[in-house]
Amino acid sequence: MFGIGFWELIVIAGVALLVIGPKQAAGFMHTLGQFAGNASSYWRRLKQEIEDIGKEEDK
Repeated sequence: MFGIGFWELIVIAGVALLVIGPKQAAGFMHTLGQFAGNASSYWRRLKQEIEDIGKEEDK
C-alpha cells in the first residue's frame, strides 16, 4: 500500500486529528471514505475496460 506501514498511518491520523479537530474529524473521515470508495471504483472500472480491450484485440 504505497510503502506506508501501520505506524505511519497512526502518526498521520494523529496529526490529522490535531489539525482538523475532534468535532470535524467524523465528517472529514466520512468524506475521505467516500473519496476512497469512488477512486477504488473508478480504478476497478478502468482496469476492467483495459482488460476488455486486450481481449478484443486477441480475437
